[in-house]
Amino acid sequence: VTTVGAETMILMSWELAYSRSVERIHFSESSTYKPFGYAMTGLVECTGSMTVKRDDEVHDLLAKFKDSNSVQILLKEATPSEFTLDVPKAFINEASADTGGAFALQTLPFTATGNIASTGDYVAGLTIT
Repeated sequence: VTTVGAETMILMSWELAYSRSVERIHFSESSTYKPFGYAMTGLVECTGSMTVKRDDEVHDLLAKFKDSNSVQILLKEATPSEFTLDVPKAFINEASADTGGAFALQTLPFTATGNIASTGDYVAGLTIT
């Protein structure tokens, strides 16, 4: 079962990526240019995408994209304790359609934001048992 913003989707594929930049801190000597160290700068970014069957549910979801509302993304197995991916707050980016197969597909890229006001919240949660 896949729900995005309370809309039930037929999921074909998905991906999720975390990234954070690492910066080199100067260098200790000019013969080898070995750095003094490295520092993580900036925020952690969490992005992903889902490819789903394009139907009325996708149409309803894209209306939320146009209104700049955040959505919850929830992917889970029939038995939720075995596999669950939960992104509590995400913004849908520019979607793209693929009409080259037996039925139309829609790729929905997203950026997970989490709740910046609460350090106890998570950006994306993954449970596999």
